[in-house]
Amino acid sequence: MLRRSLVLVLAGLALAAAGCGAHSTQTLRLVPQVPTTAAKLRSAATLVASRLNALGYRTSDVTVGSDVVLRVSPPVSSTIAAAVGAPARLRFYDWEESVIGPSELPDPSDASVTGGPLAGYGASGLPEYVAVMRAAARPPYGIGPDWWYIVNVAEHRVVFGPWPAHLTAPSGDRAVRVGPGTVVLQALSNDPETAPPPRYYVLIDRPDLTTSDIADPRSGVVRGTAEPDVDFHFTPTGEQAFLNLTAQVAERGVALMQPDEEPSLAFQHIAVALDGALIDVPLVDFTIYPEGIDAYSGWQLDGELTAGAAKLLAAELSTGPLPVRLLPASARSGYSPPP
Repeated sequence: MLRRSLVLVLAGLALAAAGCGAHSTQTLRLVPQVPTTAAKLRSAATLVASRLNALGYRTSDVTVGSDVVLRVSPPVSSTIAAAVGAPARLRFYDWEESVIGPSELPDPSDASVTGGPLAGYGASGLPEYVAVMRAAARPPYGIGPDWWYIVNVAEHRVVFGPWPAHLTAPSGDRAVRVGPGTVVLQALSNDPETAPPPRYYVLIDRPDLTTSDIADPRSGVVRGTAEPDVDFHFTPTGEQAFLNLTAQVAERGVALMQPDEEPSLAFQHIAVALDGALIDVPLVDFTIYPEGIDAYSGWQLDGELTAGAAKLLAAELSTGPLPVRLLPASARSGYSPPP
């Protein structure tokens, strides 16, 4: 699958190639996922070079034609080569108001849909095929990209995707489209090394905040621990949007709390997603923040990040999202979609 999972792609990230001398160089060739304009490709090349420089690599001789070619020192691993070309689009959602259940509508009070206290984790997620077909059944709305998948209906299996352009299925398979207004997100996982196949959620794609609402992302560690994290501040517009979002979530939790029930059973959540994968689904404790969370002092993303992953995520967010996904030329193998 082309879906990027922060857990699976970045968990073992190493920021320097073992055994490479300081003067070793590599010619890194990145190709656009789909045909794009020269202006977008030049912009993407500049951002990729900035990301690599922020990670401690030196880049030179950046050329842009039908692809992007950079000289990198020291050489990068295949994991980093794939990761620095990711769009890195960050999205914040009202979790319970966004997750789509079998009725094709959200149901904030149904823990089997939202995950309840384990919101966003795989236990209440769907197999990928089920999630894609549920998403494809929803009518498109709003303005946004189409995402295409190749599925095998007989085997209930996703063969390929998501792909940001029309696909034609080979014989025996079927092409399905997830239109604007709906997104399929990979669930959180406690243990990516031993967990079963990834699970997925279908969300209404109406984010309350995006990458443009954050500022000054930096990697570090959670205060008082050695757990890696990424800290950032919000822009003034982002601060107000975050306060509004968390106030809405807190108010719903108060409304859902039953008499004589522990307040924690009614806590609701926000979700943070990056390029098709959930990276954090924190709760909003309405007993502490009944009017929402003031984000003046910023926010932390933590939990499933390694130190290398945190550093890469901070570098990606500091440049802003790429206008087009870039893939290492060596990765363009296997299924070949039509032009």
